[in-house]
Amino acid sequence: MPKRINNPTLDFLAELADYRILSLSQIAVLRFGSKRSARRRMQELLGAGLVEVLPIRAGREAGRPEKVYGLSVRGYQELDRHGRIPKGIPDSLATGQNLVPQGEHQILLNWGRVHLVLMARNIPRVEVKVLSSNSPLFWLPDEGRSLLSDEVEMGDDAAPQRFCPDAAFTITDTVQAKTVLFLLEVDRGTEPLRGGDPARSEIESKIRRYQEYFHTKRYKRYEKIFEATLNGFRLLFLTTSSSRLSGLCSLVRGNPPSDFIWLTTKERMHLHGISGFIWSRGGRIEGPRESILGNLARDLPHPVFEV
Repeated sequence: MPKRINNPTLDFLAELADYRILSLSQIAVLRFGSKRSARRRMQELLGAGLVEVLPIRAGREAGRPEKVYGLSVRGYQELDRHGRIPKGIPDSLATGQNLVPQGEHQILLNWGRVHLVLMARNIPRVEVKVLSSNSPLFWLPDEGRSLLSDEVEMGDDAAPQRFCPDAAFTITDTVQAKTVLFLLEVDRGTEPLRGGDPARSEIESKIRRYQEYFHTKRYKRYEKIFEATLNGFRLLFLTTSSSRLSGLCSLVRGNPPSDFIWLTTKERMHLHGISGFIWSRGGRIEGPRESILGNLARDLPHPVFEV
């Protein structure tokens, strides 16, 4: 008879399903405080067949990459048996196997989420709620799409264009009772920044769709989702390098209005935290950097773990 799974284990498996994949360092930040403890626990879960190691490269430094984990089919079955995952969600939308081709994109997205967790832990007056587009917790099985998926009409005769941010989150200042909406796009630098005429690049098209989304106030649908009053939103681009950031900022400046678009790199985020002065507002890369927390800004760098 298989060993009974306790609630803390189920909690962790549900969190892994939400993130889909997690590197050892990310697991250490979220749950254990050290790589040694995280590694020991993951070995136990591997032995129990509840998680699996995925062929995805992760690691911030040169050298041997660290392991990346996803929920196994058996882990999914245990969550389903205990009612810890929504009904109608297949295992392919909860495990990490089908994200292997986009593994580095997902790792970067999850670093953004992990830094939001660090921010909420360290700034008590700040409350954060996060929805990820490929989380099984926010999937609409009857419609075959994420809760975050939406569409905008780009012209009187044009067909609606569907789009989906990588994540949506709110930050609430609980003292001032003010909530701000953020839509996050992770950019791995794989798409051309500019397209030929009349076609535009996918990045340029994204900017246009979000501008229309802002102008038509279709983002107001998130008021019901997050149970908060929202006045506008900020579109965040998290990218991989300074050179890519420079190209993105140039594109954003060339497609006004763009003051609601903020951009940064993973290096800035790891060095100063997502709440630090790391963001180039409106693509103004040479200007002073800003914080998504305004006067609550705080440096919260990536923790340094012993191997």
